[in-house]
Amino acid sequence: MLELMTLIFEYRLLRAKTDRLAITLGDAELCRLAGLERLLAGDEDPNRDPRRAMARAQLRAFVRYTLHNAIGAGELTDVSAGGARIEASHPPAVGAPVLVAIQIPPAYEFVFPGSVVWRTSTAFGLAFDGIPTRRRVTHPVRTLVRPPVPLRPAFTDLVSINDGDDERSSITEVKCKTPIPEGGTGSTS
Repeated sequence: MLELMTLIFEYRLLRAKTDRLAITLGDAELCRLAGLERLLAGDEDPNRDPRRAMARAQLRAFVRYTLHNAIGAGELTDVSAGGARIEASHPPAVGAPVLVAIQIPPAYEFVFPGSVVWRTSTAFGLAFDGIPTRRRVTHPVRTLVRPPVPLRPAFTDLVSINDGDDERSSITEVKCKTPIPEGGTGSTS
């Protein structure tokens, strides 16, 4: 799992250098990009959807995703160098820009920017686009899947979250500790 995500990360990073940042790749990077492209495309499959240039791999991993106005969590169910399928209780709208953080045990997190290209009531498809990041994490990987929580300005130290009683329950209630006036930010200055 880590090896596949590392290959996808390297491919997306090299692609972003050329496509997004207009950086001219050196010979070694060009060779690496060509090799990754061939490797991630997989074998020719006559049954593959012609819209998919890259082979898809079944992969289960916990993900967190961030939108401009909400955060959420879900489970990655398959991935390719071009995008991912994520199961979520509240999928974002088609066209929404999303940052998806994919946690790979025991200690890695890959963050891919992209946009939602399709959705159902329980899942969404993300097309990767942009510059990915990768880091080692020191906290344990979470396995709990939660619905998106709307964000409000100055929210972090003003919120209490009721998680319910067992690990599988969704967030049942989000309350402001300090009332925030409608249309306001809650700041007094």
